[in-house]
Amino acid sequence: MAIGRDFLQALHDVFAGFGPVRSRPMFGGCGASRASSMFALVADGREVDLKSDAETTRRHEDGESKLFRYAMRSPSR
Repeated sequence: MAIGRDFLQALHDVFAGFGPVRSRPMFGGCGASRASSMFALVADGREVDLKSDAETTRRHEDGESKLFRYAMRSPSR
């Protein structure tokens, strides 16, 4: 699903206090980055998946956010 211009503008507005945020198409959605570090992925045009570490993962779980996990396929030999 393509990400609409209004959704992208809302994404930039939400993260405006974080500093200049850049978005670019990827995986059928878009990635959001700041200072060349990607911190979020919008895959379906409705939800923003945030990158997290151990501390922020606990905070997201406490806020009843659901975790996004990606399992990489092992290379075939």
